[in-house]
Amino acid sequence: LKKLNLKPGERLLDIGSGWGWLIIRAAQQYQVKATGITLSTEQYEGTKRRIAELGLEDQVQVELRHYLEVDPRKEQFDKIVSVGMFEHVGRANLGRYMQQVHNLLVPGGLSLLHSITGMFEEVTNPWIAKYIFPGGYVPSLRETVWLLPEYDFHLLQLESLRLHYVMTLDRWYENFAQKKDLIRQKFDERFIRMWELYLRGCPSASGRQS
Repeated sequence: LKKLNLKPGERLLDIGSGWGWLIIRAAQQYQVKATGITLSTEQYEGTKRRIAELGLEDQVQVELRHYLEVDPRKEQFDKIVSVGMFEHVGRANLGRYMQQVHNLLVPGGLSLLHSITGMFEEVTNPWIAKYIFPGGYVPSLRETVWLLPEYDFHLLQLESLRLHYVMTLDRWYENFAQKKDLIRQKFDERFIRMWELYLRGCPSASGRQS
């Protein structure tokens, strides 16, 4: 939120807003008008409920729709942020994402893109593609930066969080392991083994990711 340099009254769009905490904190701490969009019904309903509980309906809204469905002729934003969503658009759609963000930003607007990146332009691991993130693609840093001037973006800051990522994965696994009994109420052992392999396998591959 600090990186976005938010100011009271600005319009913020969060593409792939998850459980809504980013847009909620932006409204609480910076008095912006925040909109989140998600494709998850569960996240949409959970975020909407949380907004109501906190009395933020006048400042924060969440919508269940695809980011390409936001019409730039009707809606414009001062700031646009996306955390952990860029990896899901697919390699063929990286440019479409950039174009849509460009269209939705007011002149001089600011965008912050948070994404896992790879060292090289590689196809997605077949097991990950089939069982964890169908249709996903981890872009390389250089192909992401290469796209920026094509859509009139000027790079202001780039930060690598690679050294934090193994710890993040460890914490995810610890939380997952502690909740296995709850998880078993909805999912089978096959699912549990699949996610354990994913969460323990990714740290070993972190030497090629950032």
